[in-house]
Amino acid sequence: MKKLFTVLVALLMVVSIFAAEKPFTLGPNVKYTGTVTFTLTADKDGVSFNGALSDDVSASLSLSPTSDTQAGATFEITYTSFSEATLTLSSITFSTPYFGAYYTTEKQFVNDYFTGRVYNSDGSKPDWNSEFKSGFADALKLTFPAVAGLEVYIEDNTTEITGTLDYANWFSDMLLVKYPVAPFTLVGGMYVAGGYYTVGANVFGTVDLGIFKPSVDVFAGMVDASSANPKTVYGVTVSGSLSPVAGLKLAPTLKYTDGIANLVYKSNNKTDDKFAQLGVTYTTTFAPVTVTA
Repeated sequence: MKKLFTVLVALLMVVSIFAAEKPFTLGPNVKYTGTVTFTLTADKDGVSFNGALSDDVSASLSLSPTSDTQAGATFEITYTSFSEATLTLSSITFSTPYFGAYYTTEKQFVNDYFTGRVYNSDGSKPDWNSEFKSGFADALKLTFPAVAGLEVYIEDNTTEITGTLDYANWFSDMLLVKYPVAPFTLVGGMYVAGGYYTVGANVFGTVDLGIFKPSVDVFAGMVDASSANPKTVYGVTVSGSLSPVAGLKLAPTLKYTDGIANLVYKSNNKTDDKFAQLGVTYTTTFAPVTVTA
């Protein structure tokens, strides 16, 4: 594991070199000057990174936008008077011929098993999982032109974990890798929570079987893997619909998941269930009446 983080630290050191101080100016209606920086630190307590605005920032606006993007940086704008504004850094984007990077002061959503959201019944996402919301701050996303589709995410823990275990010192944050392998997308990752680490992988996608195109979602992982009683987490969900004859619609669903509740940062739409069901709908018309059973 230490070899993995040695490589990771080396990569991020290169990132920090390419993302050094970048001056910015805007005009004519939006005028502000200053410097935006991205820094990365590696020490005995692990890896930390952040972006910031320098103290020399000043702003004067004749219009009233609430955000703006310039020179690879995005800012939130609040007003102290009609023409005076305060800037807050939101994100920094930079790239090289070898990789691209996106730093944000917010958390990044990657996958429901890792970076949890709270979903309403209508599918809207009003907030983050409370544990994930309080446990993580800014985030860094890396992409690599040489490997199309590959994305590496680091969600920065709000506090470095300095436990007695060696890996806790070097792995306070959440590391995720996302990669498409048609027709599926693979997301794998690991993080430390409660003094021990969690590892897992999720494969999801849609399989074209001709008249039936089921959605497949498979997860496997392990929680507290260094304890005397590691907890396994696994699940398979298959769902879809087909119409073998006119008017008849079948919607089979198979779900078998166990241990999902042990995932600290999951979304609330990932639950433990064991069931198989076949939804059947038949619709026909006897003019002028339509009957659905």
